[in-house]
Amino acid sequence: MAENTKKLVGKVALVTGGSRGLGAEIARALADEGADVAISYAVSEQKAQAVTRGIEIKGVRTAAFQADQGIPAQPEGLIQAVVSQFGGLDILVNNAAVSIPGLVGSPKTDMAAMDRQWAVNALGVIATIRAAAKVMRNGGRIISVGSGVATRVGTEGLADYAGSKAAVVGYSKGAARDLASRNITINVGAGWSHGYRHGCTLRVENGRHDVDVGDQALRSFGRDRRRSCFSGKSRSVLHYRRST
Repeated sequence: MAENTKKLVGKVALVTGGSRGLGAEIARALADEGADVAISYAVSEQKAQAVTRGIEIKGVRTAAFQADQGIPAQPEGLIQAVVSQFGGLDILVNNAAVSIPGLVGSPKTDMAAMDRQWAVNALGVIATIRAAAKVMRNGGRIISVGSGVATRVGTEGLADYAGSKAAVVGYSKGAARDLASRNITINVGAGWSHGYRHGCTLRVENGRHDVDVGDQALRSFGRDRRRSCFSGKSRSVLHYRRST
């Protein structure tokens, strides 16, 4: 892609859980558009380094940071480390998450694992948004990878996972209003799949668009970049915008 056609040159992006799967694909896509890209990982250092090596050859700055967002203090430290190394933050993609099934009321359900799921999927995402909002430059973009089960649960054993994802939708609605005066948008890409999502397509649409965050549409003028990733019949759509 020619340098003058890249839309994110000069921007700094952070993708949590960027060492594999969808997170790694998002990180590469942002780099393809010219953004400097930081990724975080919990345990997969070798995989994270492999991703950054692939991004580095695209001619942008990149680095991997170890952080477990299920530990309350770590999201703040992650954001500070990224800003210290890259000089700012423009785009946050909350991709890191865990999915742990368990029946409500069943003695076989691992309650510690359920608590861990809430810590990573809900409280960790919220802590990362809070920390990023303090330092994100005006006009920034925050995108959280959501799930269709946040609004419709089609099978048993997903109550805690669904609740943790629904919490992010609700928080994003409120935070979007709080940050609107700084032209920072917050969106949740709702979708789910088994395993990792690949086979990604990229398209650009110009003009005015409605972007759903749960049941609330946020409108803005500018360009709406949609990254759609498919695995079988499942779909995840992420929105990240750049003002004209």
